[in-house]
Amino acid sequence: GSSSSSSSSGGDTKKESPIVAAMNLATNAFPLWVLLGAVVGLTNPALVTWFKGPSITVALAVTMLGMGLTLDLKDFVDAVKRPTQVALGVALQYSIMPIMGFMVGHVFNLAAPIRVGLILVGCCPGGTASNLVTYLARANVALSVVLTTASTFLASAFTPLLTKQLAGYLVPVPAGGLFVSTLQVVLLPILAGQGRSRGRASQPPHA
Repeated sequence: GSSSSSSSSGGDTKKESPIVAAMNLATNAFPLWVLLGAVVGLTNPALVTWFKGPSITVALAVTMLGMGLTLDLKDFVDAVKRPTQVALGVALQYSIMPIMGFMVGHVFNLAAPIRVGLILVGCCPGGTASNLVTYLARANVALSVVLTTASTFLASAFTPLLTKQLAGYLVPVPAGGLFVSTLQVVLLPILAGQGRSRGRASQPPHA
């Protein structure tokens, strides 16, 4: 009896398809892709400098759309249930990161364009990459998703404001234009993705 039950349970176990296994392997190698991209950009900039302007906007919007597809209403419920952790995480996100970007550029006396880039990156919210790194580190992915969601929705206000305050002395920072760009690249794609995700969830299953 036990042998038959064990064999049946073993038969119920689904084997991972080669495509899914390959995708998981590529996902787990995320730090390698980042390092490889950095090396290529430093050694042969022409391979990556073509990717600019509208292409970057579209790529970021598609990334945020994918993030929106993974979000659920329960993510926002989780944020309400742990306000102290979320508030602390967001406060650190929009204080330590921008200040570090500013200090690195100042201490190493980097060129103005590089300083502005460091400050802008520091003023941006967490993204899907942070959730992926959290997953690879076997940390609290749910909390990471909630923090990413909260910081992303606040980015429309904080990113233009902080960038203007920290980088305004280097270059003119059009806070209004940056606000509109953040809406286009971050907030609207996430809302669209979440709406699409909820629409699919509400559809009745096919017979």
